[in-house]
Amino acid sequence: MAGRCIDCGLCEAACPMDIPLRLLYGKVNQMVKDVFDYDTGSSTLDSPFNILGDTVTLEPKPIETAQAVNP
Repeated sequence: MAGRCIDCGLCEAACPMDIPLRLLYGKVNQMVKDVFDYDTGSSTLDSPFNILGDTVTLEPKPIETAQAVNP
């Protein structure tokens, strides 16, 4: 979400804990630029996940239901 911030301040106005979300979003966006050399919204073709390669190595696993504990 950091790259989608338009700095309107609504997130801070809604935050009940007065967290400086605009500042945090700005810092995270800068970190993504520095680490991944990626600027959000600059291109629809580029993604910060390109550094992982084209091969998918993870396989989805089914969600296990919680087992009831016997008292």
